[in-house]
Amino acid sequence: MVSVAEQYMNEMHDQFKYFATWVPGTPLQIGDIGELKGTEFTHLSDLKQKGIDFKIRSDPSKISLHYASSGGVSISTKFSGDAGIPQFNLDVADAGIIVKFSKDKGVAFEAQGAEQRMIADVIKVDKAILDAYNNGRWEDDWVVISDLMLADSGTVLISQGKDAAIGLKAKIQVPKLSLANIDANFDVTYENNLNTTVICQAGLTPLFKIRGIDRGFLGIGSPHVEGMRRGKKEHDAAGIPKLMVKEIPFKPFK
Repeated sequence: MVSVAEQYMNEMHDQFKYFATWVPGTPLQIGDIGELKGTEFTHLSDLKQKGIDFKIRSDPSKISLHYASSGGVSISTKFSGDAGIPQFNLDVADAGIIVKFSKDKGVAFEAQGAEQRMIADVIKVDKAILDAYNNGRWEDDWVVISDLMLADSGTVLISQGKDAAIGLKAKIQVPKLSLANIDANFDVTYENNLNTTVICQAGLTPLFKIRGIDRGFLGIGSPHVEGMRRGKKEHDAAGIPKLMVKEIPFKPFK
């Protein structure tokens, strides 16, 4: 049976096709170097500390991201003046949001002002990583964050148990009340059976992609790669699989 963390990473990848940061709220940056423990990224260093220079390309447009486990999450908004909800400690004058989970491992995620960032010249960085590896300055199982989603504000809620729920009260009236609206300055008025609560964290980095060394016959500390899955490998003149740097695919937990 998969853990809460594994379920979260599976669901987020199914939705967005990115790795999900675990623990949610852990800050990441483009160019961070680390290892995968399962599919959890553990930070070790960064490209610039290893003498590899790079530039960042950003998408100027910002978007909102939303996800809730199918059939397992109910999100309702209470406006000021609506009837009070005593169970969640929300009075008539209060505005707030109530999230209820009907699954033991349900996920509710929202990000506002999400911006995609990526390494601008991947080919150049890949070559520099190979050079570092050949000179003993890069390990087999190191990976680098090449793409990152950075949000102005983000909320992550993960249930762990029966009848999980949370009540949030907006201390400031805002025109559009939502889970990731940082201007609402939420107070938690009720919480039950939640594994993880990240409420309106500024600068959240919830999603990322990674690249790493591939030999065509290893798995990570031997990354799996597209060519390997198709049964194709690139070899040198002596028939030895070439070292390459590839995007590392997510392997779902089962």
